[in-house]
Amino acid sequence: ANRADIAARVARFYDGWSPAFVAAAGHTFQSGLVKAAAHDREDPDASTQLCAAAAGMRDGERVVDAGCGVGGPACAILLAYPAATLVGVTLSGVQATLATAWAQAQGVQERAQFLVADYHAIPIADASVDRVFFFECTGYSPDPLLLYREAARVLRPGGCVYVKDVF
Repeated sequence: ANRADIAARVARFYDGWSPAFVAAAGHTFQSGLVKAAAHDREDPDASTQLCAAAAGMRDGERVVDAGCGVGGPACAILLAYPAATLVGVTLSGVQATLATAWAQAQGVQERAQFLVADYHAIPIADASVDRVFFFECTGYSPDPLLLYREAARVLRPGGCVYVKDVF
């Protein structure tokens, strides 16, 4: 299958299942969560915030959440970094709508934008962001080389790509 066919299948899957996933598990679709200490309880927002800190995130940065899902990690980042702005990218129109609503519910909607787009072709200018986050989504890419070239394209000089994945 070509990239467009794969993207269409992924979009259909998440358009259909995202409302049920949110109802069952909340706004972070990840199978592995990071904890500061072994005895800490698993918390999706804390996990994302630990990852952002590990990536060297600083307040005031502009970031991309590539494969943003329904906005849980994006909002967790914006809550922890009150001067940051974020562009989330998802193939699913349903996910973009749910992410936008979640950002509004979390009070971060003025600093968040969720786009229906392929993360192999992020619709933002060259060298315009400080960080690109991939939270458990790179395994969907049929062309990892293109994926990381695209991340490099949108990064400012000295920017950072951060990948948190299960595999």
